[in-house]
Amino acid sequence: MGSQSNPLEGARAALNNARVFTSSVTGGKPSAFAPKSQASPSNYSHVRAARKSPSEFLGTSGDASTAKAASENADRTREAIKAVQ
Repeated sequence: MGSQSNPLEGARAALNNARVFTSSVTGGKPSAFAPKSQASPSNYSHVRAARKSPSEFLGTSGDASTAKAASENADRTREAIKAVQ
């Protein structure tokens, strides 16, 4: 075990030197890489509200004119492909 104490002390000294260097570069301000003391809670209320309405997906209703037009266009395209084959 005596052989491990020396590398551990060296690692601690290296970390301390890194902290001193970081502090000298940032001017003592908190580092952007430092862990935050308390993370702000995420607000996913809009996602929960969208899930409550099964006729909507990502805020777009299923009977929207663009969706209906796209569906009709896809049907016409399928019929045209069948006619060519």
